[in-house]
Amino acid sequence: FIILHIYYFVIYHYFAASDLQVNLCVMDETTLSLGTIDVSYLSTSAECSIGRCKHSGEEWGECNSRPTLFRSATLKWKETLLSKKRPFVGRCCYVCTPQSRDNFFNASIPSLGLRNVIYINETHTRYRGWLARRLCYVLFVQERDVHKGMFAKNLTENVLNNSRVQKAIVDEASEPSAPGSFAQTDPKAISKVKKKARKILQEMVANVSPALIRLTGWVLLKLFNSFFWNIQIHRGQIEMVKAATEMNLPLIFLPVHKSHIDYLLLTFILFCHNIKAPYIAAGNNLNIPIFSTLIRKLGGFFIRRKLDQSPDGRKDFLYRALLYVHIEELLRQQQFLEIFLEGTRSRSGKTSGARAGLLSVVVDALFSNATPDVLIIPVGISYDRIIEGHYNSEQLGKPKKNESLWSIARGVFRMLRKNYGCVRVDFAQPFSLKEYVNSQSQKPVPAPLSLEQALLPAILPSRPNDTVDEGTEASLPNSRDITSEPFRRE
Repeated sequence: FIILHIYYFVIYHYFAASDLQVNLCVMDETTLSLGTIDVSYLSTSAECSIGRCKHSGEEWGECNSRPTLFRSATLKWKETLLSKKRPFVGRCCYVCTPQSRDNFFNASIPSLGLRNVIYINETHTRYRGWLARRLCYVLFVQERDVHKGMFAKNLTENVLNNSRVQKAIVDEASEPSAPGSFAQTDPKAISKVKKKARKILQEMVANVSPALIRLTGWVLLKLFNSFFWNIQIHRGQIEMVKAATEMNLPLIFLPVHKSHIDYLLLTFILFCHNIKAPYIAAGNNLNIPIFSTLIRKLGGFFIRRKLDQSPDGRKDFLYRALLYVHIEELLRQQQFLEIFLEGTRSRSGKTSGARAGLLSVVVDALFSNATPDVLIIPVGISYDRIIEGHYNSEQLGKPKKNESLWSIARGVFRMLRKNYGCVRVDFAQPFSLKEYVNSQSQKPVPAPLSLEQALLPAILPSRPNDTVDEGTEASLPNSRDITSEPFRRE
């Protein structure tokens, strides 16, 4: 009777452990490396299970450090159900950037698994005990490596003293005030234009505050835990970004743009992993009182959505020179930049078409030898539910409402009352912009098509396998004659 009872006990826990472990493996790829399971875990409460599901990105060992009783016999189950390993996304192209593909990557990176960024406890700090558990957020933020020396110095003066900016100031001061009058270089006019340039730079240049970055990191930990289930990142991708920061080269982050949270989310993730906060290019529509000061202290700088705003339609060469030299100076001081290629937020939830924008300024700075090279890091952000909604009114043709301090405050209070699910942030493998430009310049440029060649496929309907080649006639073996068909092709 005792042997039979033990047999039923083992069989019951065997199937219970199998079902639990397979479900957890489907939920998180990091548990694929587990070979053991603690049977005593099966008797824990439902509340503990919900907590583990919410923070499923953490390692199993952080949550369960009890000695194992059984070797898991479900490895074959996992191999059957999950035989196809999830591929590691974000590798460089082996054609465009073959050298960068071998950098910052090793065979162990794909197996590092996922991590929930907003799950912080005492194990993420240097301290242990009851007080450390209560103050883990404060201790974690205080231990992050961020200081004033990491960021750019004397930006305003260096930009104003640049020869390109000086020439633009003199040219604008020398422009004739009235049509038909002669251009004159007046010292008072030059002084007036310099004041104008300094005023533009006050809006453009960011003044990063490490203390405010720490405070914002603590606030975001509280806020993100209140309306996000988790924020998942891949440890291997973060390790590649950390390795890229040791190259003493400027990094350019190119994230997709779906929400206003994108600004804070990327800076928050880098801050949690002791990576220097990037300078963020934002549109001047966000230059709102109080909010704009906060953005500048966190590394944001505001630029015009349209560079040329003169009423007569002429190019604003002074503003263009200030913007170009400002970006060049940031790259020269090996600062990190965050540029949204789409230019504006996507209203459909899908990725919009890319625009050259500030990235063209970075390429020009590379060609002008302002920096030996630039590392590009594309960033993908996926939301279960976008905070701003689906932009239904704007998709129906209604004009976009301008941002204001009241609308931002109202949006924050609205977020606290809802849950927005999970967020996944993917960092691609860093690649060299110089290598990419060189590989693209060496590709043969196809000859332009004549008008007849361009219009012929649209005028003459053809099957997908048919090819039209001028001056040649292809004869395929065993090809049938279309004219002998009992039907006529329409």
